[in-house]
This record gives sequence, C-alpha cells and structure tokens, in this order.
Amino acid sequence: MRLLDRWRAGGRWWRLEEGRDYFLLEVEGGLVLEVFRQGEAWVLSRVWD
Repeated sequence: MRLLDRWRAGGRWWRLEEGRDYFLLEVEGGLVLEVFRQGEAWVLSRVWD
C-alpha cells in the first residue's frame, strides 16, 4: 500500500461539524482508494480502478 495524498476537509462550521482527514491510497494491483476516519472506523469514500 502506498500513500498518494493526504488532506483535511473542514466541516460545516454552522452545524458544528468536525473536519475529516482524508487519505488517497494505492493498493496492490493499482487500485486507488479514498478513505477517511470517522471515530474509530475507516470509511471508504471512493474507488478508482
């Protein structure tokens, strides 16, 4: 697995949402995943093949 990019997206401040840390990962076979943390869980946001 290889980290391609990382960024923080801010939440909507008027709803008191927290920001999220996103990660763009390349996994075996060239598949690219966009994931973020939500509490203790990892959430898959997008997949590129």
